[in-house]
Order: sequence, then structure tokens, then C-alpha cells
Amino acid sequence: MNSSNIRFSNLVLYSYWRSSCSWRCRLALNLLKIQYEYKAIHLVKNGGENHSEEFHKLNPAEKVPVLELFDNQQNKKVYLNESSAIIEFLIENFKNEKVSLLPEDSFLKAKTRTLYNHISCNIQPIQNLPVLNKVAESNINKVDWANFWINKGLENFEEMVKETKGKYCVGNDITIADIYLIPQLYNARRFNVDVSKFSNLIEIESNLKDLDEFIKASPENQPDAEK
Repeated sequence: MNSSNIRFSNLVLYSYWRSSCSWRCRLALNLLKIQYEYKAIHLVKNGGENHSEEFHKLNPAEKVPVLELFDNQQNKKVYLNESSAIIEFLIENFKNEKVSLLPEDSFLKAKTRTLYNHISCNIQPIQNLPVLNKVAESNINKVDWANFWINKGLENFEEMVKETKGKYCVGNDITIADIYLIPQLYNARRFNVDVSKFSNLIEIESNLKDLDEFIKASPENQPDAEK
């Protein structure tokens, strides 16, 4: 198992069970076979544990995920946030011979980044919890808001993925694009988006959902999951 690194060790993921950004990191950690400790941060209870003074010190943006590591060179704990930065850091520092998550080919690597950045930049931020709470203050139905933007973003993704699709988003190897797609489809269903019309995305999802790494990373299987 790829559970150690010469420089970095003792990984702790500050996560919320239904956070899609945290989910992405859980998937990357599982796929790269990296051992880690799960530390739950509730985003709603008590006004949001992510707004506590203690958590603010870990991430001034007060968002999950946060990855804690022990830096053996500096002999101290260090912290990373933002799922894209965390995942690319893991790929670079905890190499796995069987799973790379980024293609070696520079063009396909760029295409992979195009796909996952479409989700991370153009879909997920518009439907996350702080945005929905602000939208609700303007008497706009937040479910309708999220439904509109997710639907529009996935329509775009459905077209974009046609160029690179194999068994997964980019050919027949799992990439970061797949790691981002699965949580976004989950959110789409939460906000009543009809995902059945996205035939390419549903096919990719069906090829991923029963893999052990994806099952273990699913929200319902996290220690802080709520029914």
C-alpha cells in the first residue's frame, strides 16, 4: 500500500460527509492507496464547525477539505486546502504504479484538467452551501437556482466529454475528471436534475460506482454520515 512518503506522513483529512470537494479528496486518497485519518467538520451544526477559531487557523477560507500532513523535513504539521491543489499534491508526492489520475500525454493531461476545472469552476461553486444561503436571502428558490446551474453545467460537460470518453471520462484509465464527476452527479440528483438525459455521464458513472474505492468514499459510508 502506498501509505507512506519520505517527507510527508500522518495524513489527516478534515472532511464533511456530503461535501463534494471533500469527497473528491477521499476518492484520490483511496485510489492512490494512501492511508489517512478522517476528521469530521460539520458545516451546519452549531452555525458550522468550519467557522470556529480553531478551524480558521487551519484554513482562513473556513472551508473543507483541509489536508493535514506531518512534514518530516521541517518537523512540523503543515496544511493544504482546495481539492484540486490537494489532489495534484497527492499525485506528485504519493506516486502509485497502477493509478496515476493524470495522463502522461500532455494534451490528454490538459483535457483532463479542462474537464475537472469545468466542474470545480463553473458548476460546483454556484451551488455550494454559502451561495445557496445567500440566494435564499433574496427570496429566490435555492433548489431552482441549483437545478438551473447544475443542469446547464452538465449539459456542457456531456458535450465536452465526447472527445475524450472511453470507459471513463478520458480513455480507459480513471482520472481526476472522474473524481469530480461522481460527486457532481450526486449533487445533481439532490437538486432534482434529470441526469438520465446525460447518456455519456451515466455510462461513465455506471463503470465507476461499484469500484471499492468509490464505494468507500461515498457520503453514506463516512463516519459522520446522517440519514
